[in-house]
Amino acid sequence: MIFGPKGAWDSLRDAFPVENTRSKLLITTRNRDVAKYINPQGIHELQCLSDRESWDLLKKRAFPETKGLVVEISTDGPGVGQGTVAGQAMEGIAKLSKTEGQPVITQDMKRLGDELLKKCEGLPLAITMLGGLLAVNEWEIVYKKINLHFDDKSDVPKVLALSYDNLPCHLKPCFLYMGSFLENAEIPISRVLPMWIAEGFVSLNEYDEEREIPVEDVAEQYLVELVNREWFKYDST
Repeated sequence: MIFGPKGAWDSLRDAFPVENTRSKLLITTRNRDVAKYINPQGIHELQCLSDRESWDLLKKRAFPETKGLVVEISTDGPGVGQGTVAGQAMEGIAKLSKTEGQPVITQDMKRLGDELLKKCEGLPLAITMLGGLLAVNEWEIVYKKINLHFDDKSDVPKVLALSYDNLPCHLKPCFLYMGSFLENAEIPISRVLPMWIAEGFVSLNEYDEEREIPVEDVAEQYLVELVNREWFKYDST
């Protein structure tokens, strides 16, 4: 990935002197001027997600246990507290439908979700982090927090900042510590957890001590929390 300036590409281009081959070189950059400088005819600009795609991604992240499969109460259907399925839904909280075995999204939740997605501008990263927030918090609370700190304009960095601010105190140093590794690096759990413990990030509470729970198990719980909040991706293979 090249962020700029343009001279960065000039210094790399000499490493690829042969042009009449079938090989292709993919360059990624967030700077459109750099892309145009490299090859104005070969630009492939990624598009933001549509409203439908944004909603589908949010559901997958907010309800990871069902991979986004939910029971949505139609705006034309019964309201909250009316009907068999709707009567099982509590405002702002996803409850499992006894008949469907899936989370229920009420009309109010859909409305809140649409308003929150406006802040994300169709960017998958922001939507993913927002989904992680909604997975562990009531939707109404998240909505109020965002409206309290933000104006009517979309502000993706602040959405991401809210996701971090919402992390429990014991998880923040564990997350920040990962900044010492390269971006998108694959790091074995067997390496990460001992590092957290050695740095003093993992502590046992009275309950853990009474039940003699190993500190390694607590560290693993920290990791699971971060994965559930969409801060990390876990590969079990």
